[in-house]
Order: sequence, then structure tokens, then C-alpha cells
Amino acid sequence: MFLYLMNTVVQIEVNCPKCKFSINQDVDLSNPTNSIYCPACDNIFDYNPTTYIDPFDDQEDENDPVIKNLTKAYEEIPHTFVRTEAIFMKGFINGVEVHFLVDTGAEMSLLPLNVVEACGLTNLLDKNYQGMLSGVGHDKIEGRLHYVEVVLDCGIYPCGFTVCANNNLPAILGIDMMYNLGITIDFKSSKIVFNDSCSLDFIKKSEVVSKK
Repeated sequence: MFLYLMNTVVQIEVNCPKCKFSINQDVDLSNPTNSIYCPACDNIFDYNPTTYIDPFDDQEDENDPVIKNLTKAYEEIPHTFVRTEAIFMKGFINGVEVHFLVDTGAEMSLLPLNVVEACGLTNLLDKNYQGMLSGVGHDKIEGRLHYVEVVLDCGIYPCGFTVCANNNLPAILGIDMMYNLGITIDFKSSKIVFNDSCSLDFIKKSEVVSKK
């Protein structure tokens, strides 16, 4: 561990106790409760300048293939260590604001039952389509809404949704509706582009949560 003094603030080089990754971070020597963040394994650990003992200080790790691979990734593709937020877009159903998770891994578009109720669409719910939803987890399918007009800043778009019982899920725009709407996801410009070249900015999950 190496210290570069700057008054009471120093830059330390210390190994993460979880994954051994070498971290450089400024800490305050006068503060016994510094927190160190490891971008390699998303670990946060405490650092007390008077008591901390680096568990890997005396170990020769430079020939460890895992550490070499980790270091190479951090140097050449550092963006992969930054947590990527899910993509949402804002729309309205029956005047109710709904944030849709844009999910290219979802085969079908979903609305949780509480969103359907809030939008006043329970009378349109076709319960002949009840069943079970399986994938990463399992959930009950309450039925299907065959035609729903979703109002976006780019216009009004007809969509169909499977309705699920799990109210903890967000509204999901799956690949079925993406094909139907002709959506292109442009990661370089952080925009969702429609067939007519109209586009919407990505909304991050943190922005959606902050509005609740």
C-alpha cells in the first residue's frame, strides 16, 4: 500500500479484499471511516488509516491470470465496470403517465395489474388468455389487453399487452411491440427512434424511481 501525502488528504493504492483488484482513491487521514469503492466487483469496504491491514500487500499477484485479465479489462474497456441502467420511456394510457421498461429480452409486452386498474382498463381485460408466465421467474397471467392506445411525444401508437399479477414489475415494452412500432434503439445518441424518424430520449431507472 502506497501513500501520497497532500495535507490530510492522501491518495492510497490498496487491494480490494474481495477480488484483489488494485484501487487508487483519495481518502482523508483524519477520518477513521473512509469508504473505498472497488469498480471491479462493486464492493465497498471501510478504510481506517490507523488500523487497516491490506490482506494482499505481501502477496505476488502479478502472475495470477485472473488478476491480469481483470487489470487488462479495467485498462482497455473500463466502461464495462460502470453499472448500466435500464432504459425507460414515458407514455400515457388513458391520461395516466406510465414509464415503460424497454426490454429487448422480453418476448411479450407486459402491464402489471395495478397499472391496468389505474388506467381504467379492467373492463377490457380478456381473461380467456389467463395462464402462467415463465422466464427468469414465474408469474400469473391475468389476461390480455388486445388494443391499447399509448400516447408518446412522437404520437399515438396502438399496442397489445399481456397483463401480469405481479405489481412489482414495471410496464414492459417487449420485442413484439418494438417490431410493430419499428423501434430502433440508438445507444450512441441515447435515443429511441421510431419509423418516422421521431425520437425519444432514454429515461434512466434512477429518474423513474425519483419520481415515485
